[in-house]
Amino acid sequence: MVLPGYPKDMREFRQQFTTHEACQEYLVQCRWPEGFVCPKYSSQKARFKLSAVVFECQECGRQTSPTAGTIMHGSHIPIQEWFWAAYLVTTHTPGISVLQLHRQLGIGGYQHAWHVLHRLRKRMVHDTRSRLSGLVEADETFIGGLIKGKRGRGVVASYNKNLVVGAVELN
Repeated sequence: MVLPGYPKDMREFRQQFTTHEACQEYLVQCRWPEGFVCPKYSSQKARFKLSAVVFECQECGRQTSPTAGTIMHGSHIPIQEWFWAAYLVTTHTPGISVLQLHRQLGIGGYQHAWHVLHRLRKRMVHDTRSRLSGLVEADETFIGGLIKGKRGRGVVASYNKNLVVGAVELN
């Protein structure tokens, strides 16, 4: 089982995912690296219907889209935009805001960008993650709180601060 290579930088990303079809093919290779398997009958006998961009099982007739069961399923946002959004979310070091994503992609409106970012963030969390155990190190800090036009003591206002906590399991 060999999964397709992921681009190392933005140049490779732009070259690899130039078309809707290239994105579809990459998704198909990631989902079914050994060939399509029907989710209902586990049959590998299927034909690809290019007109509908689906696989049709030759045993049961079930049609399966490469985006079925993914965050892109049922979305009116083109697959290329999803790929770009995923790239930006995973490579932007301090994280990306909805407004930044909207500006970068130029898709629909703010609500469309929010929808894409919300789905991506939700899927980035591992559902079966376990609780931290053993030796755990934790720390906290306050972010923000500076008051404009003030210097020295009292420059930080507690009502304008956010507590950030992090913990890591040490093994």
